[in-house]
Amino acid sequence: MKMIKGFDVAVIGSGIIGLFAAYWARQKGLHVIVFDQHHPPHRYGSSHGLSRAIEYIYQEPSQQYLPWIQRTWELWRSMHQTFAPLDLLAVTGAVTILVETDPRIAQLQTWAENLDVPFKILGPASLRSRFPQLSISRHVIGIEEPSAAMIAVEPFIRSMIAWGQEHNIPWHFNEKVLAVKAHPDHVTIKTADTDYTAARAIVTPGPWLSQWGLNIPITLSRQLMLWVPKSSLPLSSMVNIDLLEDIRIAFFPEPQERWGTKIIADVPLTAGEKTCSAISVEDILTVNDQIRPIWSGIDRAPLIHHEPCIMSMTPDQNFYIDYWPGSKHIVIGAGFSGRGFKYAPLVGQWLVNMVMQEPIEDDLSLFRINRIDNLS
Repeated sequence: MKMIKGFDVAVIGSGIIGLFAAYWARQKGLHVIVFDQHHPPHRYGSSHGLSRAIEYIYQEPSQQYLPWIQRTWELWRSMHQTFAPLDLLAVTGAVTILVETDPRIAQLQTWAENLDVPFKILGPASLRSRFPQLSISRHVIGIEEPSAAMIAVEPFIRSMIAWGQEHNIPWHFNEKVLAVKAHPDHVTIKTADTDYTAARAIVTPGPWLSQWGLNIPITLSRQLMLWVPKSSLPLSSMVNIDLLEDIRIAFFPEPQERWGTKIIADVPLTAGEKTCSAISVEDILTVNDQIRPIWSGIDRAPLIHHEPCIMSMTPDQNFYIDYWPGSKHIVIGAGFSGRGFKYAPLVGQWLVNMVMQEPIEDDLSLFRINRIDNLS
């Protein structure tokens, strides 16, 4: 068994959160090593799918998120210049369509007003005029956020990895971490043929939170992403349709024309499934059945590509940002799927400051792991 020593911080898991943690740690001049059991960007988590949305007007579980949204958006803009000088961040706007009696409409309006974010309320006639391709009910309301943006996440991740290579970060991709152990003055990371030691570690395991004997609850769900040509479904902005228990579908006009239009819908998670499995014909038929009442063109449109996505979230929808049980040398960040993506630059800063025992101006008690015990 080989032994490799001398790292200040080991980052385990290189989804978007882990990558930002590695970036901020390296910016502090720390000697960083990064592990991932796959090679990012990969389809075994939720930091893939060509693009991701960054929206202000989104239902968050707590008012505490309000100031963080503004700060993280500013970080995204600066990160975009650092990692992706090409046009990988596109302001498309977004429209969220809800049943007219949904109490979230008033909540989202209040949220937008508190953030001082411009928005418009669209009635059924306006929605049908704006999106003639979609079947819009007479009993819905749309909330338009003109400032919402899409980021080409996979090219962005590749750019972050290239930056890390230029700044001497050793990327240990396709190297699964089998065990993490905290010692009084260091951390041991064990893989198949090597033991590594680092002064500290940041663990961002995505859907694999339960490995290494951690008894921390995480909720998994699965989505299916389909891409059709933009000529089949031309949209000028993102459309999120959330009709309570009946239909939850998102339509994304990809930043690059050749990628087409992405459609996202929920599909059942196979019992015991921990990672994204291959997509079955039944999965595609299930999603098509969900899409058809909204967009009948799904039966005629060519399918460019499809990918599954495992979403890992906490029981109360707030993230986990906390110390490893019994150790101040390891920090855990988990439960970020979906709405957590947009906070990645800020969360990366928090994780690095925590593991380095540096002051954090924000109150992160909302994200402590032991809060789940208090909920039950």
